[in-house]
Amino acid sequence: GDDYLITVSTIEARKNHTLLYYVYKLAAARGIDLPKMVVVGRRGGGTDDVYNFISSDPEVKDKFVLLHNMDDEALSWLYDHCLFNVTPSFYEGWGITIAESVARGVPCLCSNTTSMVEIAEGFVEHFSPASSDECLAAIQKLLNPKSLEAARAKTKGYKQYSWDDSFKQVSTY
Repeated sequence: GDDYLITVSTIEARKNHTLLYYVYKLAAARGIDLPKMVVVGRRGGGTDDVYNFISSDPEVKDKFVLLHNMDDEALSWLYDHCLFNVTPSFYEGWGITIAESVARGVPCLCSNTTSMVEIAEGFVEHFSPASSDECLAAIQKLLNPKSLEAARAKTKGYKQYSWDDSFKQVSTY
């Protein structure tokens, strides 16, 4: 169905999947029913604990769908059918999944750190990657049908930049 959220990245510490686990735990404790979270990405090193929490905690395990080794066609389908993207990383080199989702017309919530505040500036909502409360509040806000519709409409104004555009911007400095 079209009633899920998506996060796309390798499962590793800096990508902060732990925050998503705690957001879903917090929502369950507060009696808030969140849509499933589809986690797309391969398992990185040193993430056994968070992977085990997400996949075996009886309180939230049914809320997570873990998908690995997805091809571009399958990923494209997932983006096209999700409600919105959540990127909770502590830091990103550039933040391609943010631009990728917004360019497809998919609203995005992301951390308010590093390059993520510059990617699709004005087209995404931000939260602290250290705050389960902020992330949950942002998700709840975007789950409101009017807010989601407004966010989808806003993405229509996003202008994708090519690598040539990026080079021109950097080379002028």
